[in-house]
Amino acid sequence: MSLDAIRNNVLSNSGEERVKVNQRLLIDKILARYSSEYVIYRELMQNSDDAKSSSIQIRFETANPDTDKNILEDKIIRILFKNNGYDFRPQDWNRLKRIAEGNPDEHKIGAFGVGFYSLFSVCENPFVISGGQGMAFYWRKDQLFTKLGSTGDKDQAWTTFLMDMREPTDFPNVENFTRFLANSL
Repeated sequence: MSLDAIRNNVLSNSGEERVKVNQRLLIDKILARYSSEYVIYRELMQNSDDAKSSSIQIRFETANPDTDKNILEDKIIRILFKNNGYDFRPQDWNRLKRIAEGNPDEHKIGAFGVGFYSLFSVCENPFVISGGQGMAFYWRKDQLFTKLGSTGDKDQAWTTFLMDMREPTDFPNVENFTRFLANSL
């Protein structure tokens, strides 16, 4: 019997079983190959540019914001990245939930469909707000889920990415970070 006949016999006479994916490990493995210094900022700035943003804001929040000590000696517990570009459309929200599908218009937001997932290198549960809607990402064991709903937020001028850090982290080196930002313009 030929290999083609054997394959056809197996396909015709055997039960189907879905391939299971540990999404958490897959995302971690993608990130390991996709990592570089300031990768989350590069990806979010690229998406901001694709959305025709004229301004971005990056805000680092610390556990002790009201202390008198040098803020750069404190640890970052949350990062907010904002842009004033176009609001997310339904197709943008849908693409955000799909790894590696990308945007059919490669000149628009999320051309390859993996950049957003760089946020998981620093946080477990990113939250995105745009145009009065919010999408929460959360884990159930090794599977990633989302919920999309109205935020009731009246300030709809900004698309915001909220990242609660996995672990409190040091501030980036100010000189290197500002050089990176300036070179990214």
